[in-house]
Amino acid sequence: MKKTMRKIGVAAAVAVAWAPLLVWAYPQPLLEYKFNVNDNNLATNTGYYATQALYMFNRLGSAANLQTASGIGVSGQPGDQAFNNGALDMGNISPNGGFADQRAYYTEYENRNALTIACWFNAQTQMMRNAGLITKISGNYGWSFDVMTGTGTQPLRLILGSGSAQLVSYGTTNGTVTGGSLFGETGTWVFCAATWDGTLGANNVIWYKGTKTSSVVPVYTGTIALAQIAQGSAFLTVGTMNGSQTNRCFYGLLDNVRLWMSTGTNSAVIGQEGLEAYRTADLVPEPGMLLGVGVLALAVLRRRG
Repeated sequence: MKKTMRKIGVAAAVAVAWAPLLVWAYPQPLLEYKFNVNDNNLATNTGYYATQALYMFNRLGSAANLQTASGIGVSGQPGDQAFNNGALDMGNISPNGGFADQRAYYTEYENRNALTIACWFNAQTQMMRNAGLITKISGNYGWSFDVMTGTGTQPLRLILGSGSAQLVSYGTTNGTVTGGSLFGETGTWVFCAATWDGTLGANNVIWYKGTKTSSVVPVYTGTIALAQIAQGSAFLTVGTMNGSQTNRCFYGLLDNVRLWMSTGTNSAVIGQEGLEAYRTADLVPEPGMLLGVGVLALAVLRRRG
């Protein structure tokens, strides 16, 4: 019995050790900001466009490192940091927080036919007043992943610009602004994601949710009747609405912000299984740290067998 339990324990350790490697089975995100590298006011992009870092600024507009101390990131592990813009409240129209943006206009994120946006958030108060998570929108051009305008708890929303209008899907129980918010938690880490498949005419938006202790599940399926996102000229921004800079800030922590986009196909649509692989990987140390653990566990299992 003792030997069996030991095998189970070691096998579980091996599974955890290899969890971060499971994401290799899925497309690499174009953008992946983990906020774990301290390089003055730069946040490194570990996605496909590796040279496209974020530049961070405090609520006074000065360059600043807005990454938290080690161990504050979603995993709680040493070396894991998160993004903290130092906001004073949620979405205020007065200057109230810092932000991060690319400081340049890149065309890679528009004129696309499919996308997935995913991140972890830890809101310090109820979400409201048009606080931005990750946005790249200018009028009816581009896209935005943000909080609905208004006081009281407001839902997350995905906005896609058609060139003549902003088309919206809300992270609510029925996909409309009047539905109950699916992401109203405060003071805890929540994994959220939205996918859009412009190659489909209907049921082409899926909202997903997970936590540190619960797997990713789809929570709402809706429609944005659009085949391609119209190209605009805004900077991609994290932690506020682009263009607002120190206004409309998200009040809380953000971590592991990711973006997938594709043209002509729906290859950027990451399904439940893929999102769950990323959620799981985010909760353990980096693969390099765990590889030795996995190898050691396998050796012990073999020796004890």
